[in-house]
Amino acid sequence: MKRGALFIGLAALAAAASVVRPAAAQGLPPPRTVEFNLRQSPQDPLSPVVGVVTAHITPTDRVENQVAWQISEVEVRVVGSDGQTQAVWKDTAPAAGKEAWWVAHADAAAPQPEEFVETPLLVGTADATEGTTAALDYEFASTLSASTLYDGRVADASYNLALETAPEEPIAGGDGEPVETSGDGQPS
Repeated sequence: MKRGALFIGLAALAAAASVVRPAAAQGLPPPRTVEFNLRQSPQDPLSPVVGVVTAHITPTDRVENQVAWQISEVEVRVVGSDGQTQAVWKDTAPAAGKEAWWVAHADAAAPQPEEFVETPLLVGTADATEGTTAALDYEFASTLSASTLYDGRVADASYNLALETAPEEPIAGGDGEPVETSGDGQPS
C-alpha cells in the first residue's frame, strides 16, 4: 500500500471515529425535565406549591442501568396563591451542566421522576424572563428521602433563592425539607 493511500485511509478512519452518534443510537432515553415542587408547608402534601425548580437534562452516556445526564438549563418559577406563575428565571449555562449527573434507573430506557432525587449542587445566577427584571441567585441540592409523602416521589432539599438586588432579597429557603419530584420523565 502506498503511503498516500494509507494516510487517506487513516484520515477517513479518524473522521468516522469522531462522529457523534445520536442518543437513540446509543440506547439513551430522550432529553427531559425534572421538577422539584416547593410547597408553602413542606410537610403538607395539600399545601399550595409556591415555587418550582426545573432541571432540563439531556443524556450523554450510559453504562448498563446508569445514565449520565447533562443539565442544560435550570429554571425557577415562583407561583402565587392563585396557582399562577408570578416570576420566572432561567440559567442557560448552569455550573452543574459542566459535569455528568449519573443516575441509576430501574429501566434506563424509561427513567422515572423518583430516580432523580439526588441532584448535584445547582448554584448560579438566573436571568429574569417573566414578572421581574432582577436576576435570581439560586442554590439547590437534594438527597434521597425516607419520607412517604407525595407517594414516594420525594427528595429532601436544601435551597436558597434570593433576588439579586441591593441588599439581596431572599424569596425562599429551606434546609432538608421534603420536596415533591415530578416531570414524569417526559421529554423536554
